[in-house]
Amino acid sequence: MKQIGWEYQRAAALCGLTAVGYLLCNLLLQWGCSALLGMWVPGASLHNPAGISAGGAALLQLLVTAVSLALPAWGAVRAGHVGRISWMPTGRAERHFWTPVFLGSAMLANLAVSAIQIAVGRPPAAMMLPEGGWPLFFVFLALCPVAAVGEEYLFRGVLQGLLRPLGGFTAVIGAAVPFALLHGSLAQGAVAFVCG
Repeated sequence: MKQIGWEYQRAAALCGLTAVGYLLCNLLLQWGCSALLGMWVPGASLHNPAGISAGGAALLQLLVTAVSLALPAWGAVRAGHVGRISWMPTGRAERHFWTPVFLGSAMLANLAVSAIQIAVGRPPAAMMLPEGGWPLFFVFLALCPVAAVGEEYLFRGVLQGLLRPLGGFTAVIGAAVPFALLHGSLAQGAVAFVCG
């Protein structure tokens, strides 16, 4: 019984370290890129990319996002001896049931949070996107396939894989809570928790 308790504690600690590792990697990589840009052009940073093209700045952000997700996931898989990594139900019937449930829940949560924000006088913020070309393509890659698929792999694949021995409910909630907290705002966190 002691051995099982230790394995559970180790899995939970590794999940926490992985989530914090993702934040730390992202912060350090953004800081490093900003420092390099600032050395090239005084006052430049990753968020104010003076001296490089919009496409170059978007590509740099894409790389930061990809590496920030990949390093902690790789470390957790190696340290946790995670076997099969999957965030999709294995059966076809399960996918046909859970996909609409997931998408419907995500849309309802998004609508509810937006309605609450509007009701309290804080409408959702809009993101400014590049007008087109390579910068828009790199921003699309950074936000959609890399961030979305990478976060699914990290939270639903790796973290749930680490927590799976604790039971299905614990694995789902144990991955959904840090996923929600890492979004940084109540509105995004609520939607992320429902999606998680």
